[in-house]
Amino acid sequence: MTRADALTNAPELLRVTLAGIRDAVITTDADGCVTFLNGVAETLTGWSPADAAGRSLADVFRIVDEASRVPVENPAPRAVATGAIVAAATPTVLVARDGSEHAIEHSVTPVRSDSGAVIAGVVVFRDVTAARDAARMLQESEAFSRSVFESSPDCVKILDPEGRLLDMNTNGLCLMEIDDLPALRGRAWDSLWPEDARARVLEALAAARREGRATFEAACPTAKGTRKWWSVAVAPVRNAQGELRNYVSVSRDMTERRAMTEALAANEERFRMLADNMSQFAFTADADGRISWYNQRWYDYTGTTLQQMRGWGWTSVLHPEHVDRVVAGLLRSQTTGEVWEDTFPLRGKDGEYRWYLSRAVQIRDEQGKLARWFGTNTDVTDQRESAEKLRVLAAELSEADRRKNEFLAMLAHEFRNPLAPIRNAVQIVRRADDDGERSRQASAIIERQIVHLVRLVDDLLDVSRVSRGTLDLRPERVEVAAIVRQAVETLTPAIEAARHRLTVTLPPAPVLLHADPVRLAQVLGNLLNNACKYSDPGASIALTVAVERGEVVVAVADTGIGIAAEMLPRIFDMFSQVDRSLERSQGGLGIGLTLVKRIVELHAGSVVVASAGIGQGSEFVVRLPVLVDGEDRAATEAPAAPAAPVSSAPLRILVVDDNRDAAESLAMLLDVVGNVTALAFDGEAAVAVAAEFRPDVLLLDIGLPGLNGYEVALAIRAQPWGGTIKLIALTGWGQDEDRHKSSAAGFDAHLVKPVDFDALQRLLAS
Repeated sequence: MTRADALTNAPELLRVTLAGIRDAVITTDADGCVTFLNGVAETLTGWSPADAAGRSLADVFRIVDEASRVPVENPAPRAVATGAIVAAATPTVLVARDGSEHAIEHSVTPVRSDSGAVIAGVVVFRDVTAARDAARMLQESEAFSRSVFESSPDCVKILDPEGRLLDMNTNGLCLMEIDDLPALRGRAWDSLWPEDARARVLEALAAARREGRATFEAACPTAKGTRKWWSVAVAPVRNAQGELRNYVSVSRDMTERRAMTEALAANEERFRMLADNMSQFAFTADADGRISWYNQRWYDYTGTTLQQMRGWGWTSVLHPEHVDRVVAGLLRSQTTGEVWEDTFPLRGKDGEYRWYLSRAVQIRDEQGKLARWFGTNTDVTDQRESAEKLRVLAAELSEADRRKNEFLAMLAHEFRNPLAPIRNAVQIVRRADDDGERSRQASAIIERQIVHLVRLVDDLLDVSRVSRGTLDLRPERVEVAAIVRQAVETLTPAIEAARHRLTVTLPPAPVLLHADPVRLAQVLGNLLNNACKYSDPGASIALTVAVERGEVVVAVADTGIGIAAEMLPRIFDMFSQVDRSLERSQGGLGIGLTLVKRIVELHAGSVVVASAGIGQGSEFVVRLPVLVDGEDRAATEAPAAPAAPVSSAPLRILVVDDNRDAAESLAMLLDVVGNVTALAFDGEAAVAVAAEFRPDVLLLDIGLPGLNGYEVALAIRAQPWGGTIKLIALTGWGQDEDRHKSSAAGFDAHLVKPVDFDALQRLLAS
């Protein structure tokens, strides 16, 4: 082709070329009017070449700023005017003829003639909507990833394919106490860990590359040396082709949680140690009451295993009679929310049952829903037995108190009985004038009633000695018949007064005992007295003595009022009386039979009672061991006590008692029998009078105001003239310990009020 042909065909060649390229092209003349647009430009602008031809480029190529939406100045005139290529300064959007929009990149190139003048402009642009959207999405994705990277509360590291550190989030820097990240970039990840953890780190990287994810836990100090425990997860990051691009490591600070876990484990260990060594059984159960745990105490007691006890297996060791009640109570507490408490017997591995107080509280979750139970079982067997013993003891004490009150009432009654005739007799003496017979009768009354009072007091003292185990026996070789005769003689007046018929049956041969004759006479006297009191006038009383298998058997039977069956077990108890009715108000203090039983037992014997019931009479049987040896078994009665000798010379006697009537009346009696007396009414006066009176005998009360009797005795014994005086304690204190104390204080004798004047005279004569 010739040059001329080329020039002729150049416009067509340019048109074909522009139509074939993939970018949109619009040409303008020197005035900025459209002269041509290719197919791509026609599609994007929505203008056909025919419609666009001759129009201003600003009409066909209408562009706005992508961000501000402000129209962009038509670039063609500027390119023509400047002769330079004009490119978009900011992202622009092409607004098509139909209003649709396309993100574009564009530039305008001026076209020069041979002379160098700008004769046209070429606008080249392309649709970059997809590319710009992709870039925006990439930017947003990167921003999102960075946000996640920075917002994670954990330590996040980005590693290169070789495992070297590329980046770390801000929280990670804080957790690791790192101030200079650039200095760490490029370092191998395992080099950031202590020596004992590096192998584990490398294994995790290999496992992550191989399996897609790996985890481990290890301790690693921070940059400033703070020891922390980390839970680490590491995963590879690959591109679309599966090529390894990076690793992401996420390390969570587990220091506090691990400390809490260790503390919890330690607490649980301490709890289990405490629970296994506590005296109670402890247990936990789920919300439905099924057992999930017991402490070791439970298994030691029941001999069971947790597998046997799981669920409701614990009911197998609960006493069958209590199962339904206990389970119902537990289910009721589940519904009401109340603390469950119950007491029931549990079977031990030895098959024996013991009583337990069981208590369980509900443990609820954060929503207030019942989650589980915690409870204990406390052995209350001993407490229950103690409570039962206390109940029985309280009943016994109540009964004893009742009998004590009855006894006190009877005591007052019994003391008033002899006091009344004594008072009457005193009035008789006062008014008898010279009537000697009446005075003698009154004196006899007084003497009998005083004997009765003394017997009451003696009984009280005896029962006190027996109760305290201080009753002294003075055993000797004695014949049973002598004891029987002594008891019968003592009770004969009472028997005759009541017109009772007494029969005594003795064995044909003498029977010897090693016993205290006074105390055994007291036993038989009490039994005979008891038969008299509880038998109507004219009744029969039988005293029978027999020997059976090495024992002497003494039976006292009567046809009296009898004994009710419920009274038989208590007949020998203190203060017990069969009948307290007014017509039998002379029944004594209710301690006679108690003395009988205690004295007989002190002699290694026994006593029992039998009665067919009310109105059927009663029988008391005493059994005592017989004395068997090679000596003469013939009994001789003890000679009667010699009559009181009468002193041939009067004695100087000082009587000391703070009771003036007692002192003066005793002094009068002593004066009547020929003695010379002086009086003192307190301890200090006693010492003074003794120093002046110089008595032969001092009758001294113990309980004195000022100096007591013991102190007076010591003071007198300390005087040169006091060594020869006979000191006789005359007191209401008659226990053995009282006698020991008076002897230690220097007394020569100890008499108990009211004194037997004959015995006093015998003592004075000695």
